[in-house]
Amino acid sequence: MTHQLPLGRPQAYQSRVVETGEAPGTRIYVTLATYDQGMAVTAMDTLLADAVQGCSLGFTVKAHGTSELYYPFEPEDTPDVGDEALAYRGAVTEEGGGTRPVRTTVVRHGDTIAVCTAVGGARIASPGFLAPVIEAQDAKLP
Repeated sequence: MTHQLPLGRPQAYQSRVVETGEAPGTRIYVTLATYDQGMAVTAMDTLLADAVQGCSLGFTVKAHGTSELYYPFEPEDTPDVGDEALAYRGAVTEEGGGTRPVRTTVVRHGDTIAVCTAVGGARIASPGFLAPVIEAQDAKLP
């Protein structure tokens, strides 16, 4: 999910970058995925729980010839949105680069899961940084 991929095997998914002039050097991604009936619950309760547990010690990703080291992710206070939600934070260091913070919130509405991820920039250190994006997306989902 840190690379805008959906949990499991949805029927369809779409990722977009949210533009913000308020946080230079920060990218905010929103990934929406729609699942067969009941499969979004499975994705949240099983796949996401397993992923968060597996990432709790950190991990390395290799893509396009470079490596990224992700430091352990920690749970955060979950916003009161959707039918189910989970939030966590961590940090990533690109090969030969500096360390950047990462914040992710995953929200399920019925059979749709929205993942909002912010990467980079010091402003995302604020727990409320993703709140406007999460609230705007939450208002669009059933």
